[in-house]
Amino acid sequence: MAKKGGQAVLQEEINSDDDWTKIMEKPGMYVVDVYTEWCGPCIPMTAYLKKIKLELGSENLHYATAKSDNITVLKRFRQKSESHWLFFYDGQLVNIIIGTNAPRLMQLIEEELEQYVKFKNGEVQKEFIPLTQVTNEELKKLNDSENYQKQKTRKEKKIRGSYRYVLTFNDV
Repeated sequence: MAKKGGQAVLQEEINSDDDWTKIMEKPGMYVVDVYTEWCGPCIPMTAYLKKIKLELGSENLHYATAKSDNITVLKRFRQKSESHWLFFYDGQLVNIIIGTNAPRLMQLIEEELEQYVKFKNGEVQKEFIPLTQVTNEELKKLNDSENYQKQKTRKEKKIRGSYRYVLTFNDV
């Protein structure tokens, strides 16, 4: 873990395009919490990240937070209120998960770190994801959100329709 003012810093801060480039040039597996300024990074997950870092004790595992408002390549993550966790092998995107499900995030960190070590040893191939590509997880989340909004709109119309009927009936 990096040191800041004598204390260990669990997550490196990425606040600009230059910071982003420097982190992406570093070796290792990075788990990056992408956030917007108005929402902030996912503070409650910090304890879980620290726990798994200590349990795994790997020099290959690194964490960072990235403020999407100031980083050009993260433009598509702006105005999102839910945490987006990006996994990188030596600066190449390999996975994205959305949300703050601690057990799921911890499990994925373990699995991806194991795969990263195998990848570095030439034991496995890994398919990299272009940062501009929308992943299946993101599409599922978008569809779930759209379906929720449609269902909510139908319920509201039904309520408004019966409300108008009651008003009309009472006025007669």
